[in-house]
Amino acid sequence: MGRRSFDRTDIEAAINHENWVLERCLDLLNERKSLSDWDDEVAEALLGAIADDGVRNEPEAEKARKLRHHLFENEAGPTARPDKAHVTTAERIRADLAGLVPAGAGLHLTH
Repeated sequence: MGRRSFDRTDIEAAINHENWVLERCLDLLNERKSLSDWDDEVAEALLGAIADDGVRNEPEAEKARKLRHHLFENEAGPTARPDKAHVTTAERIRADLAGLVPAGAGLHLTH
């Protein structure tokens, strides 16, 4: 098996795209927009990020549970998308979003 080579430009573009999805998620949460008003990709990334049953290991599942609790406190929150849990944008949101928004920032999405 040969080594897989990565093009620097492709990697930078992927990182920039993940940053855009995270920033867009922040904006939409701060603007208290209904989930139906979100870009499909951004909504799917958020719903994948909170899908603890869609990840392959316990540390990622715990991150998903913590993010869900941070965003929705004791509310159920919107239906998670386990099929989107391993999209890199969902992983980025799972890793960073809770540190960027106040607790309960997603409560408006539950009504």
